[in-house]
Amino acid sequence: MEYVESNMLSRFSREFIRSHPEMYVGEREFSTHSLANILEVAGGVLGVQKSTVDQCGNWTIYRSDSDWLPDDGIAGFSQINPFPEAGINSVRPEAVIAALAKHLQIKRGSSSPTYLIGKDHTAPNWGDDAKWRLQIAFCL
Repeated sequence: MEYVESNMLSRFSREFIRSHPEMYVGEREFSTHSLANILEVAGGVLGVQKSTVDQCGNWTIYRSDSDWLPDDGIAGFSQINPFPEAGINSVRPEAVIAALAKHLQIKRGSSSPTYLIGKDHTAPNWGDDAKWRLQIAFCL
């Protein structure tokens, strides 16, 4: 399966998240900072020791010293999944980012970046592969 926007979240799920971001991000008027924050929180819950968020032009890049995405990592961006480690009624952040971002790329370790949403051909400034095991770059 090719992971492009049309194959990602169902239209209903995307529209629901976009119409009700406060249910997923905690605020109606969200920003790149608030989306990066839900990635940092999820990583922390899953044991990340070090993470950072950087701006690179239009891109916001979350970087983590461990890859906390499930083994099927890309599939996590295609559906709303429960996140019991974070508490009752919590959902994993991947689908939320996929629903709200206009452009989305991920890079796992030394692998090539995977473009999941959008067609912006400007590349984010990927960090050191030896230091960052997971990088998620997005634009709103």
